[in-house]
Amino acid sequence: MRGIFKLSVFVIVSSVAAAAPPLQSPAEMQTLSLDQAKAFGQVDGVLALNGLTSLSDEVALVLSQHKGRLGLNGLLSLPENQAKLLAQHAGPVSLNGLTSLSDQVAAALATHTRRLDLNGITTLSENQAKSLAKHGSKLSLIGLKDASVEALVALSAHPNVTFPLPPTPLPASDRWDLTNMDCLESLTVLEALTLIRRNGNALRLNGLKTVSPEVAQVLTQQKNSWLSLNGLPSLSPEVARALSQQEGTWLFFNGLKTLSDETAQALSQSKGSWLFLNGLTAISPAAAASFAQHSGYLFLNGLTAISDEAAKSLSQHTGELDLLGLCSASPMALEAFRMGVGIRLPEKLR
Repeated sequence: MRGIFKLSVFVIVSSVAAAAPPLQSPAEMQTLSLDQAKAFGQVDGVLALNGLTSLSDEVALVLSQHKGRLGLNGLLSLPENQAKLLAQHAGPVSLNGLTSLSDQVAAALATHTRRLDLNGITTLSENQAKSLAKHGSKLSLIGLKDASVEALVALSAHPNVTFPLPPTPLPASDRWDLTNMDCLESLTVLEALTLIRRNGNALRLNGLKTVSPEVAQVLTQQKNSWLSLNGLPSLSPEVARALSQQEGTWLFFNGLKTLSDETAQALSQSKGSWLFLNGLTAISPAAAASFAQHSGYLFLNGLTAISDEAAKSLSQHTGELDLLGLCSASPMALEAFRMGVGIRLPEKLR
């Protein structure tokens, strides 16, 4: 009886196998029927269907339920409804054949929760970039060529996006020795994006003489970082407002000799813990009043003299305040400093 049972099972299995048409290699397929899609969808792992140039909605729905990496690099266009379906796929998705996206498709793909490769995309609008910046996993866009500055800035908010390398190679760097970054005298948005991805949480850019508002906005995407811009001879309020948005940052502006009241007000809103302005030799009462609102460490060791009004304001600063370069101050100013908290003066003035 046991032998008859084995024979019966063999006959049944053999009959089913003979009835099922053999699956063609996925890489060779240029069209995909619904039945074929269902068969492939039952196989976990990498599914590369890069020969397909288009999909039906029904096939897209079936493929969205596949478990594993899905490659559809032959698709030349993607309707919004299919983008929404593929965004539900639980694994990495590659759509490297697409060269452009509509706003609707970009918004749909941004809801995908795993790695998304869009390396054929050459241009993005600002709206599309803002949508993709919300994507929740690795995003690869190494084919971008004509994205606007605004689009690149918007994309910089994505924590794990891969951009194309800048046309001019950047100097090599070591995470513990960033001095060779000082040779950069200018910085584009794309170069800034490359640096914050490559150099982690520390950037020393003391060779820069100017920083555009767009580059400043990109640099703010570094969280809990160390940013040194000691080569800047001046700082506009717009750039100061952008840089002050960095969180938990050491900001170095020791090359500034003067500071407008408007720029001081912008820097006083800094979310960073440490603000270095040791190049300032004088401070206006209005600037001092603004810095009184700053919370954190403030270094003004270049000041050699200070007015009573400015001293009174700075004495209300919340956090540590270094004034170790003061050569003289009135009794009224010194009394105000002594009433403050966390203020360090030269030994002769204590």
